[in-house]
Amino acid sequence: MRGAVFFIFAGWTWAQNCEAVWVNPQPGGEAITAIAKFNGLYVAGLYDGKTLVSNDFVVWAPNDTPTTKTINKLAIGDNLLVGVTNSSKAITSVDGMNWDVHTIAGPTANYYDVIYANNQYVAVGGSGSIVTSPDAITWTPQISGTTESLWGVGFYENIYFACGGNGTILSSPDAITWTLEPSGVTQSLNTVCGDGVGNVYVAGYSGKILLRNNGTWNLVPGVNSGIGIIDLVYTGAEFLGFTQSLGVVHSADGLQWTTNSLTYNLNLTSLFFDGSETMIAGYGGVRYRSTDGQSWEDGFTGWPGNFNAAATDGEKIVVAGFLSTVMESTDGNNYTLSQLPGSFQNITALSYHDGVWLAGSSTGAMYRSTDGTNWDLPQMVGPSINAITYGNEWVAVGGNGLVHTSPDGLVWTPQVSGTTDYFRAVTWAFNRYWIGTGSGTLFTSPDGITWSPATSPVSNQIFSWRQFNGTLFLMSQNGLHRTDDGATWFPVSFGGGRCFDMGFDGTIHYLISDTYWATSADGWTWKQHPLGYGIAVTNITPFLRSMIFSGQKGAILSTDTFGPNLETWPNQTVLDLVTQIDCYLP
Repeated sequence: MRGAVFFIFAGWTWAQNCEAVWVNPQPGGEAITAIAKFNGLYVAGLYDGKTLVSNDFVVWAPNDTPTTKTINKLAIGDNLLVGVTNSSKAITSVDGMNWDVHTIAGPTANYYDVIYANNQYVAVGGSGSIVTSPDAITWTPQISGTTESLWGVGFYENIYFACGGNGTILSSPDAITWTLEPSGVTQSLNTVCGDGVGNVYVAGYSGKILLRNNGTWNLVPGVNSGIGIIDLVYTGAEFLGFTQSLGVVHSADGLQWTTNSLTYNLNLTSLFFDGSETMIAGYGGVRYRSTDGQSWEDGFTGWPGNFNAAATDGEKIVVAGFLSTVMESTDGNNYTLSQLPGSFQNITALSYHDGVWLAGSSTGAMYRSTDGTNWDLPQMVGPSINAITYGNEWVAVGGNGLVHTSPDGLVWTPQVSGTTDYFRAVTWAFNRYWIGTGSGTLFTSPDGITWSPATSPVSNQIFSWRQFNGTLFLMSQNGLHRTDDGATWFPVSFGGGRCFDMGFDGTIHYLISDTYWATSADGWTWKQHPLGYGIAVTNITPFLRSMIFSGQKGAILSTDTFGPNLETWPNQTVLDLVTQIDCYLP
């Protein structure tokens, strides 16, 4: 019946395969968890076991492996590219393109680092796991003597070293018999690195860098406690690595350590040095390379920082997030990057109504614009702004029960909510304002001034509200609920997990959860579609003939919508129509 109804439309040239296509950052937005250069080929390992390959660091192509487990490290040994993954898998390749997968013997563990040294492979991982192999195919578990996760392994001065959680350092002459060496620190130690002339260092969080001297580890003094080192290599001229949040870290002598910023410093995961070139990569498809450790070439465009909010006026879409970052587009595919004026803020709320754009931050700054491009300097509404909506006037809500109202987005009046709950989401429905909190409670008001509690169907964090065709939807940690009157709520089964946001194109409802998005004709029965990329998206914005998803690590994805295209549907085969319809409808 559905196919017969839709078959009558004509004029449609849109091809739909129910795919959420990556838009920002480019190229690709995969979560890169390991990187290497093997026989001139750049290889990036991904969260889902796949890889990306490139001959020039600019154009990358996807490539499969026989595993779906996160590739945590890539290393070269004996003319072989070797990776270790979650769930006790090792992968090997002789060309960087074709892979074999091998099970690592012993208790199942996530393996985080691997080296080839002294004619054997050594890998370390969770719960103190250490394994060795002569060929990266057959692995033998060894006894480490610790249950701490081991993040790094190295071979220097004819000694194997491993380091990990709670200040753990181990040493071994053969990678079989391991000895615990006191570090004197409790911070996680993430990497071990030597210069080949007797100096061996381990480094980790909170500026903890230790130098080994005659079997004793001594803390390097004077290191900035804000430097959290994730990985290090020695280039022959200096120690070089990356940090939690400060970009690249350097030291020529192992005693004086400095940092320099990259285009984006967060969510970096991996490091590789091939003898002349250093590569760094991370989430959101971020990748850099350098031959001197000072000048870094970006292998991506766009923005890889988190996006927390999105809005549209029908002619442009604006997404906003970390570091006052705003990206706007008039077609949903090409975005212009800018920053809001004033000091950097984490933009957590964005709304549009009748020619006025408003953006709010986690520190209570409120920005206003009449075109979504040029923004006024913010005024402080505080202490935080988590959501903004318009009913019969503007209402902004935030932490500690904050409610402010404004007729024009310029002059704001604080109101008494009667609670210190963390207000997370606000909307206008059934001639009332509705607030959802971080603990799942609800409050309502007819005017934004007088507030009262309302019965809530959930007990955990509420993420957002949406109203379509007279039905109010509530998205939360507990899933999806709906009401037609604001009094009686009904749970909706959509596949499980958290429900972040919804959209509607006039015909089809769209929903996003942790690892998938879903579609439904009636908002009751849903069909799931894999989200992919290993990055959460938390916002849905209908724009033109697309549904725009945005969220963590700069993720902006787009999928063609179903409803707006019905009026221009061409004559197609019944098979084509059924395929397209079944893509969306359960």
